[in-house]
Amino acid sequence: AAALTPGDVTDIVLGCTHYELVADRISAAVGRPVVLHGSAGAVAAQTLRRIGATDAPGAVPAGPPAVVLSGRAADTLPREALEYAEARLLFAAVPTR
Repeated sequence: AAALTPGDVTDIVLGCTHYELVADRISAAVGRPVVLHGSAGAVAAQTLRRIGATDAPGAVPAGPPAVVLSGRAADTLPREALEYAEARLLFAAVPTR
């Protein structure tokens, strides 16, 4: 897709929340400076609105994230997910079980 991006494009909208995890790779593939616009923040805000919760970025974590893999509880994320700094941060901020 990066090879098909016209040369005059200055901004790219990342259409899926997980694309932000590889934004550096997308930028490198485009091969020139572009502004990437992610959607994760908007999706998170909409999720909070739908469940009637408020945004609390300074809140203290209540405990470790609940992980469910193929319908079964797990203590951590799969190795592949932990390749991403964002995934590791989920578990670094809270005490382990």
